[in-house]
Amino acid sequence: MNKIERQQNWSNYWKKHFADSCCQGIESENSDIEQFWLDCALALNTGSKVLDLCTGKGDAIRKLIDSQIKLGRDISSFTGVDLSEVDKGKVKDKFTDLTKNVDFFYNTSIEDMPFKSGAFDVVISQFGLEYSLNHQTLKEVFRVLTEGGTARFIVHHAESVLTDVAKDEHQHTTYLLEDSSFFSVVEKLIPVFAKLRNPANIEKLKQDKEAIELRKRFNIESNLIASKIESSAIPDVLQESLTLSDLVFRMAREQGAAKAKEKLQEFIKELEQSNSRIEELIEAALTKKELIELCDTVKQFGRNVESMIELRSDNHKVAWGLILS
Repeated sequence: MNKIERQQNWSNYWKKHFADSCCQGIESENSDIEQFWLDCALALNTGSKVLDLCTGKGDAIRKLIDSQIKLGRDISSFTGVDLSEVDKGKVKDKFTDLTKNVDFFYNTSIEDMPFKSGAFDVVISQFGLEYSLNHQTLKEVFRVLTEGGTARFIVHHAESVLTDVAKDEHQHTTYLLEDSSFFSVVEKLIPVFAKLRNPANIEKLKQDKEAIELRKRFNIESNLIASKIESSAIPDVLQESLTLSDLVFRMAREQGAAKAKEKLQEFIKELEQSNSRIEELIEAALTKKELIELCDTVKQFGRNVESMIELRSDNHKVAWGLILS
């Protein structure tokens, strides 16, 4: 995706999702990510100014504030930036009485941020920086970071459980969108189910050769999907597609063909956008070699790599953790 496509895609995602799906999938008492942010919170004080890159709806900021509260610390000053168009007011609602400590800048590229040089003591990012990882981004990050400041980044790991799940989901979604005839058959069946709104059509459809053939094709495609579900550890999108077909057919019977087709096309569009995001995740995930190359680039900016660690959750690889100064 180019920058405009990424902005539109993620803007649509955040309109329908309240939290970061990556972090939801790896929450655990034994998560190194939780410790990574707790260590960050321990290093903050009242005067610390923190910038969160690719903030989404501020999940990483929320983690740091919650940690400061648990530690009995005064709350630092937090700013989030994100390329997406997000309702700033709704995001700030999740911080209730802490709105004076938190601000967000949406429609903002991390390659060109509206902040003074050295404006922040700490720059963080959780599963975001790697999507825009280039020379200009790093230059801008270190421009807004104070001399002696710290950057803490969690980035996707090419061998993590998250990347493995993404690859499975990409395979399933690509099958549904490109290889399977499932959605095509569902769309052709919608007018058939819409006719059932008139009870007089029930017997007629039992004799309709085209309708009978479509039902046979639907059963074949559904069985192929069911077979994939049985052999998959991550069958969510496949199951959702079968459930969607039931919903669409019910809508056709109750509300007519137009509403049902609209719902089907909406689902397909969401799948296409999701597949684009998944492809980006897989491409953005860093191998160890790529991480070392990133660290070498950081040093060229006159900054130090304090730590480069593999983060785990319940003994599964989930991310890389980087601490720069």
